[in-house]
Amino acid sequence: QTPQIVIFFFTAIALGLSERLNQVAAENWRAFSTQNYFDPHGVFAGVVYAAPLLALLFFQLINFLMSASQLLIKQKRHELRHEIAKKHAQESKKSQ
Repeated sequence: QTPQIVIFFFTAIALGLSERLNQVAAENWRAFSTQNYFDPHGVFAGVVYAAPLLALLFFQLINFLMSASQLLIKQKRHELRHEIAKKHAQESKKSQ
């Protein structure tokens, strides 16, 4: 679970920096490309860089929610079993 949390936060930081990355790439596009793909609105960077990161974050969030719900169900079942066992123990004491 911890590696997934670390990946989630690094991906969120990378997504947050996508606008700045687009600016830097727009200023220095000649160093690594023959055409300037990096427009002021960031459409290219958004489609190629930010959209896959956003999809990854979405799926990780869904996975977090599913894990949390499963953990909550497991804990609640354990709690109910404990309460039932406690009631049975009290009833057996009263009957003796």
